[in-house]
Amino acid sequence: MKVLVVEDNVELASCIGAALEHLGHHMVHASSVNDAIARIESGVIGAAMLDVDLDGEQSTAVAVVLSRGRIPYVVTTAHAPHSTPAAYGGHA
Repeated sequence: MKVLVVEDNVELASCIGAALEHLGHHMVHASSVNDAIARIESGVIGAAMLDVDLDGEQSTAVAVVLSRGRIPYVVTTAHAPHSTPAAYGGHA
């Protein structure tokens, strides 16, 4: 399965990618909201992992696009779950 990993930290994205590859999946990496939306619209994404804060930009727009496409996702963040915006629909 292709898993979109929306993460601005390159080292962390690389670790996630290695874990996904080990599990038999393929990582598609995006480090910004625009990049992530373009990747969703240009290919088949089976699931996604979204970092909330992308260098000061929130990934809520990506969550909306994923939800519209009925693509499952999880929110990955260092922030407390109660501080995660409601736009993520309880995926944190």
